[in-house]
Amino acid sequence: MRIAARKIIGGRKQWFLIALGVLLTPFSLVSRANSQQPPFVAYGASASVQEIVAVRFTSVGGKLASVIVQREPLGFEAAPVVFHAQYRLLYVASLRAKEVDGNKLLVFSVGKDGRLTRKKEVELPHGSAYLSLDRSGRFLLSASYFEGHVDIHRLDVQGIPTTLVGTNYEGRDKAHSIRTTRDNRFAYVPYVKDRNALYQYAFDEKSGKLLALDPPQANVPTGIGPRHVAYHPTEPFVYFSNEQHLGAIAYRIQRGGTLQLLQVCQPGDLKPAEGLAASDILITPDGLFLYVGVRDFDKGLVDAIHRYAVSPDGTLTHLGQTKSDAIPWGLQLSPDGRHLLVTATNGGTLTAFEITTDGDLAKRTSIGWGKMIRAIAVVEVE
Repeated sequence: MRIAARKIIGGRKQWFLIALGVLLTPFSLVSRANSQQPPFVAYGASASVQEIVAVRFTSVGGKLASVIVQREPLGFEAAPVVFHAQYRLLYVASLRAKEVDGNKLLVFSVGKDGRLTRKKEVELPHGSAYLSLDRSGRFLLSASYFEGHVDIHRLDVQGIPTTLVGTNYEGRDKAHSIRTTRDNRFAYVPYVKDRNALYQYAFDEKSGKLLALDPPQANVPTGIGPRHVAYHPTEPFVYFSNEQHLGAIAYRIQRGGTLQLLQVCQPGDLKPAEGLAASDILITPDGLFLYVGVRDFDKGLVDAIHRYAVSPDGTLTHLGQTKSDAIPWGLQLSPDGRHLLVTATNGGTLTAFEITTDGDLAKRTSIGWGKMIRAIAVVEVE
C-alpha cells in the first residue's frame, strides 16, 4: 500500500512515494518479518474439565512452535481470564452461579517463566462471562451473562479483589462485556440476543463506580446483538462484534462519552441464520485491521475469522474470511502484535495465525489444549 506525499523545494513540487506499511505503521509487520518472536505463554480455562491450561510459544528456527507446559485444576466451570501486568497475576472467574458453592474467582501468581502458582480464592456476587481491568489497574470489572449484573471490585496493594465498590443492573440478562476507554473516563456494556442493547457510562477511576450517561443507551439497530468490544488505539472509535448480525458495528466516542453510530459493516455475503453467532473482536495495535470470529453451531461449515480494514474515518471494509477450527470463541494478540491467537471450543485447539501486511492470516502453529476454552490471556516470559 502506498500514498503520495508532496515535498516543496525551491518552489518546485516533487512527488515521492513512501511505503506506508514500512514507514508509517506504528508496529510494522514488514520490519518485523525477520525478527524473532519473544517467548510468551497463553492461558485458557476449560469449562468441561475445570482446569487452567498454559501453552508456551517460542520461535524455533524462525518458525513459531507451541507446547503445553502446565495444567492446574480449578474446581469450577470457568470462562474469562485476564492478566494484570503490574502484579503479575492471572484472574480466572466462574461462569454462572451454583446453588451449592456460589461464584468464585481464583487468583494465580505468574512466574517469570509463566508458571502459575495458586495465590487466593475470592467469592464473587455473580457469575462472570467477561473480565477486564480498568486502565489504572486498580479495579477488576466483570460482566455477568446469565444474571446481567456488572460488578466492580477494588484491588488491594497486592492485586487481590477485596471490596465490591459497585454493581450495575439494568433489569436484563445477557450482559456480555465491559472495558473502559483508553482515557479511562467511560465504559460500555453490550447485551446480546433479544436484549440487543448498549449501555453507556462515565467511569470514576477514583471510586470505580459507573454513572449512566444521558441518554443511558446508544443507538443499536434491530438484530445486531453487540457482544465484545475493541477500542481504536489512537482515534475516538469503538467497535463491537455483532453476535446476531455476524458483522461489526462502529461508533464514534463523542466528547461527553456518548456513542454516535458510524456504520454497521456486513460480514461479506454471510447472512444471519439459525446456529450462527459472532464471538470475539480484536483490533491490531496500529489500528489498521480488525477481526471478528463467527461460530457455526449448526453445520460447522462457516466457522471462520472475518477480516476487516479500518479506514482513517473509523469505518470498516470487509476483506474476507479465514477458516478456523470448530467454534472460534476467543481471540487474543501475541505480546508483540504479530500473531492472532484463536481458541476453538469444540475443536479443542489453540491456533496462532501470523498477521500479514495486508491483514490476511497465515496459520503458523496449532495445538490441542482442551474443549470449551472460551477466552485467552497472554504473558511475555523469559
